[in-house]
Amino acid sequence: MHQNSDATIRHLIRSIDIDRQTWFERHEGPTLLVAFAIYASWIVLLSFHHRIPWWLLAVAGGYVIQWHFSLQHEAIHAMRGLPKWLWIALVYPPIGGWLPFELYRRSHLQHHQNGYLTYPRHDTESYYHEREDLEKYGQVCRGLLIVNQTFIGRLFVGPVLRTPQLYWKEGCKIVSRDTANVGIWLRHLVAFALVLLAVTVIFDMQVWVYFANPGLVFGMVRGYIETVGANGRTSARRSLNQTGSSACFSFGTTCMPYTTSFRLRRGTRCRAFGASIVIASSRTTAGLCLRATTRSPGDG
Repeated sequence: MHQNSDATIRHLIRSIDIDRQTWFERHEGPTLLVAFAIYASWIVLLSFHHRIPWWLLAVAGGYVIQWHFSLQHEAIHAMRGLPKWLWIALVYPPIGGWLPFELYRRSHLQHHQNGYLTYPRHDTESYYHEREDLEKYGQVCRGLLIVNQTFIGRLFVGPVLRTPQLYWKEGCKIVSRDTANVGIWLRHLVAFALVLLAVTVIFDMQVWVYFANPGLVFGMVRGYIETVGANGRTSARRSLNQTGSSACFSFGTTCMPYTTSFRLRRGTRCRAFGASIVIASSRTTAGLCLRATTRSPGDG
């Protein structure tokens, strides 16, 4: 019931906003400009990488790659003013390399199409774990998970945990003869090979230089910020996607002309350097979940 009413509200918001949009906005004009800026920036960085200081190239390259990932996020949630084949083709090139768009799209839609955001075994993008699973991880792994629940930890530990976890999970599927995603990975590898061919042959950049950027770190920033307390309140956490045309050029936002929020777990706060672990039961899911609750320095 709650999920259906949320969907109805979002549909009404879209309808109201569409009525207020210009022809340019209805046909994804602002987003197309952003897409052009992303690919143009990518080409410029590749073309002049010999003349750009290494530290500036790394930061700018990581920003552009994460900006492109935000464009893919935009395509999943909006961009309905374009034919499906066109918006998929627009965002499909895997310039970041590590995640196939088709896999990301399916997983992210599943992440939103349920009423259990952040709950393990329900939410495909949850950072929480059932207690029985937590006990199997070992002390070192649990320590890394705790650090990963802080802002600083998410920046530097998050990418190290996330990427191998994805590849291990997909590899285990293939070993167990689950070939549902094989086609997705084959298409992704072909497209990524073409990207690397362009990088190395056309732009004469070494592969290791291309990957020496903090793109995943920037991605962790957006993911963490999206799950902070709404308006600073700690009574309920929400995943916020606050958008607007003026914010289109930030890797942390998209160009959707509406704002949606999703209720998350209660009683969780965020801080940069510390996290305390609370094991709390849930009324809506079976089992006990690991939650990282944090306090600001003055909370005691």
